[in-house]
Amino acid sequence: MLSTDGTTISTVSAGPRLDRLPISGFHKRVLWLIGAGMFLDSFDIYLAGGVLGALATSGWSTMQLNAAFLSSTFVGMLIGAFTAGVLGDAKGRKFTYQFNLAVFGLASIAGAFAPNMTWLIVCRFFMGLGLGAEIVVGYGSVGDSCRPPCAASGRRICRSSRTRRSFSRRFSAT
Repeated sequence: MLSTDGTTISTVSAGPRLDRLPISGFHKRVLWLIGAGMFLDSFDIYLAGGVLGALATSGWSTMQLNAAFLSSTFVGMLIGAFTAGVLGDAKGRKFTYQFNLAVFGLASIAGAFAPNMTWLIVCRFFMGLGLGAEIVVGYGSVGDSCRPPCAASGRRICRSSRTRRSFSRRFSAT
């Protein structure tokens, strides 16, 4: 490439150099932290059905409120996933991950003190924002932090997540 004064400028791409670096403790720590967060995210989503059954049995909730609870969760997840993509591009994945954890954490604490099911549904919507954002940011961060030697393990995590969802659907249908 030529500069304005006619001298040659070489361009250096950092990507191949980063790909050749060995996997360090940093990469493993990021993989484990994000993996643990995504496990808890999945655990929260799958646990909701059992909790709603107990709430309906105790009389604290009705079937209509249970449906609103689940719907608000997944509407929040849809909006959170979309927003996380936009916010991640604008502010970076690290900020977005921390922000979605703060939203989820504050909404969870507020939900623990909900006086009735209506307030719990409102809190669950905001929890859904954080849950949906974590899915987008988590998988993207795993892909960014894994270099080619460990990219196969990132692909295995993605495949195991799909398998876990498929298995839980089949198991819950019986």
